[in-house]
Amino acid sequence: MKGQGSRSSDTWLADILDRVVERSAAEEPATFADLVAAAGLDPGRDFVGASLAKVDLSGEDLRGFDFTNADLSGADFSRANVTGEFSRG
Repeated sequence: MKGQGSRSSDTWLADILDRVVERSAAEEPATFADLVAAAGLDPGRDFVGASLAKVDLSGEDLRGFDFTNADLSGADFSRANVTGEFSRG
């Protein structure tokens, strides 16, 4: 929890969840990238080796995401933009 000072991990997690819920409840539908940003995740680092099995990523802009060694079994990438820095390792 770099940069979080003396805040408890419960408070830190609650803040992240509040931001994600707030973004997902907005009038305009949230994209996967929107929720990643709201959670403060790094798309080029935080999904390496992640479990994303059966996640619907259809139509998403996934440029800059690194899914090296991630479990993507059954994930839906139809119509997703995976050009450029995208990696599925």
